[in-house]
Amino acid sequence: MSRRIASACFAVALCLGFFDSPATAGTAAWVSNGPGGATLQSLALAPSDASILFVAGNGVFRSEDGAESWQPTSFPEEALRVVAIDPIDAEVVYLGSGLGVFKSDDGGASASPSSSGIDFPNIFSLAVAPDDSQLVFAGTNISVFRSTDGGANWERSQSGLSVTIFPSIEPVGGGVVYAAGGNRVFRSGDSGVTWSERSSGLPGQDVRRIVVAPGDPQVLYAGLSFSLYKSEDAGGTWVRMDAGVVHANGVGAIAFDPSNDDTVYVGVVNSGLFKTTDAGAQWNRADTGLSDLQISGIAVDPVQSQTVYCSTSGRGFYRSTDGGASWAPAATGIRRPMLTALGLAPSDGQVLYATSVGGVDVSDDGGATWTDASQGILSPRVESVAINPDDSAVALIGTASPGGGFYRTGDTGASWSLTNGSLGAAATGRAIAFDPRNPQVIYAARDREGVFKTTDGGTQWNAMSDGLANFSVFALVLDPADSDTVYAGTASGVFKTETGAVTWEQVSLGLDTGQEQAVRGMAVDPTQPTVYAATLGGLFKSSNGGGVWQKLVSGLPEGVAFLSVAVDPANPHRVFAGTEDAGVFQTTDFGATWTDLTGDLTVLPVVDLAFDGETSTRVHAAVAGFGVASTDVVAQVPTPPATPTPTPVPVLCAGDCDGSGNVSISELVRAVGISLGRNDIESCRAIDTNGDGRVAINELVAAVNRSLRGC
Repeated sequence: MSRRIASACFAVALCLGFFDSPATAGTAAWVSNGPGGATLQSLALAPSDASILFVAGNGVFRSEDGAESWQPTSFPEEALRVVAIDPIDAEVVYLGSGLGVFKSDDGGASASPSSSGIDFPNIFSLAVAPDDSQLVFAGTNISVFRSTDGGANWERSQSGLSVTIFPSIEPVGGGVVYAAGGNRVFRSGDSGVTWSERSSGLPGQDVRRIVVAPGDPQVLYAGLSFSLYKSEDAGGTWVRMDAGVVHANGVGAIAFDPSNDDTVYVGVVNSGLFKTTDAGAQWNRADTGLSDLQISGIAVDPVQSQTVYCSTSGRGFYRSTDGGASWAPAATGIRRPMLTALGLAPSDGQVLYATSVGGVDVSDDGGATWTDASQGILSPRVESVAINPDDSAVALIGTASPGGGFYRTGDTGASWSLTNGSLGAAATGRAIAFDPRNPQVIYAARDREGVFKTTDGGTQWNAMSDGLANFSVFALVLDPADSDTVYAGTASGVFKTETGAVTWEQVSLGLDTGQEQAVRGMAVDPTQPTVYAATLGGLFKSSNGGGVWQKLVSGLPEGVAFLSVAVDPANPHRVFAGTEDAGVFQTTDFGATWTDLTGDLTVLPVVDLAFDGETSTRVHAAVAGFGVASTDVVAQVPTPPATPTPTPVPVLCAGDCDGSGNVSISELVRAVGISLGRNDIESCRAIDTNGDGRVAINELVAAVNRSLRGC
């Protein structure tokens, strides 16, 4: 009998017995007080009204009061990259995304697709000509497109272009347009009909941004992967001009002071914001007060040039009123950061660590207030966190490359230091788990490199992936009752070790499809060998340590991806599960039935869940784009009544339907038919060895063994 048939038999039997209760609507009241910040990819200031700004990232937001406050718009929220505003009418706004171009004629109150004619509409840059509102340019992953009717229709604009992806387009007016793509710069003098290359003097680095001086169209700056260049002859020749600029991961934004071409701001990703007042001869830091250095956009007020705006891809929006000398957050109303993980200290339920694409935030009062704790982290995108079970001040985080790997704090996030030890070159740290009995033992997974283990707190790491067929590990959990037993949730199912990661074996029977095998979160019952797996194909439970998995369905929505799951350590019959787009669900009977506990929680991806380790009366949810939300739960949930132990049916042996003392092939076929519900169990009571009225996989296996060995 195949593993798939056995899995089906087991699932059918369990479903018939346990999953028949209707869903109950949730009424939970959730509270969120942070952390602050947001993921922003683009910033635009209206040329006709300097009080109007738009930002795009985890949503598109509009401000009408110079960033004092922000309101959401009706633009779509998927794969947002760039926003552009009509130079004459600030109510006309364009959005470029991975889904194409969208346009609004009412300031974002409504928006509609506007990509007709764009092949494979994956937009990287978008701009409107300053002297012609109908002329719009879009840089995509295959070419440059232009529209001469305000985005209603588009045509390829590629004559003379020798590259495909264009992250920056800068129309100047009078038919002149610049486009940056690959390691080259191109210029058009006929509104994009034809192009000529203007790259003399540029090195072989990708050109990320290009801007033209508002007072002199001959002057341009080009921001590259690791340098900054300037041209004073419309791109004819280029000279490096970045003395004082510290380069890290490429130039993210450049902006001129509209009142003075000699004053320019440049944002370098993961390095900071720099300013020149002498036409680029010397640059100085201008980022005091910026807690995030992933600069994605800069804009200078054309009327009050000391007012400068800055968007970041991890910590939201900032404003300076002194020409960049100091900055303060100005993100009221903008959706919160894209959280990636949540850690609650086992020794102190008031201490929480929340990680995001912008760094780490720490709360010492159960989530009521938060403090940015990202100092010393070279890569602000943090993917995972684990807290020492004995000391809430000690934690490890896994960050994304470049500058990635594992960091350790011993002072609750006040400072961090790399703890890659012997791991060598940095790679993204996807998952971390402390041994609850010995905090010096830590397991960690690195992107596409598998699992590593340290026994000295992080100084020396050893690769421990023997038998781990898939190195894309997204979850690591230890059995609280046996520290040598570890589960790894991967992109292709669950793997288990009972030897402290010396060897691994796959335990994915019942996770049958690709989505079901894509594990994103796991949790272990502290009192019995029960494991839960949140997968992109649903929520699963194994009652025998991963031997067989059953899909949990009663009260849960169909076709929903699950991202997180957590077991109440004090009441393990209570489990919470978080979804990608359907909220939070709770069970109080070990997963047999579920109720919707979303209540007033904003429905966004619930990437992690944690119980208050001391009282188990409060559950915290990390919601991407919203923050950490908390709700109170009943302190003690009545334990479900014990199921009476069934009386075994006396038989000669398992599967011996006719009592002949042997199990024939026909009896095996009949047993499989019973397990699938095709035959009545009364036709062969001998297969039901425990007398519970169903046929489980272990009973089928017993019958197979008897057929091979005899009774």
